Amino acid sequence: KLNALFKEVLGAPRDPDTLLRDVFVMRERIAKEHASTSHWQIKHWRGGLVDLEFMAQYLLLKHCGDHPDLITGNTADVFDRLAEKGLMDTGLADRLSATTRLWRAIQWVLRLTVEEKFDPETAPEALKARLARIARVETFEDLDRIIEKRGADVREAFTSLIETPAAALPALDAEAQE
Repeated sequence: KLNALFKEVLGAPRDPDTLLRDVFVMRERIAKEHASTSHWQIKHWRGGLVDLEFMAQYLLLKHCGDHPDLITGNTADVFDRLAEKGLMDTGLADRLSATTRLWRAIQWVLRLTVEEKFDPETAPEALKARLARIARVETFEDLDRIIEKRGADVREAFTSLIETPAAALPALDAEAQE
């Protein structure tokens, strides 16, 4: 019964412009509240998990009325399902899905091993080596470069899918924004 209710609520018709605008505005609010310039703050950093989750949720809400089998609680699986349905470029979906899985694995290790914010300058070498192994690379420096590259890819996708189209929408008057 709950699954049927979720599908009904998530699949309800939505104005696409309102959905796009609402997703963009909410992401901007979160960015202001949790601003981070370090890519080791893998959740809130621009290019991090929050951007991936917002893209997946936006596309899910946009398409699940016609494709209720897109609904899943796993962000990476949403990208995979979008590609399977031809609703997203397969190459982009594969990259976003793989990056989601990598970001989750990094987040998991850091949550288990670091009490405060992760600082690569003071982190134990064993932890750095473990993080590199998660990404299947030789060195921590290789991982650092991968995070930068994949983060840039996520930011580019977010800009293309959400930010640029939202900016092209007609502005709301001040009363409608409240």
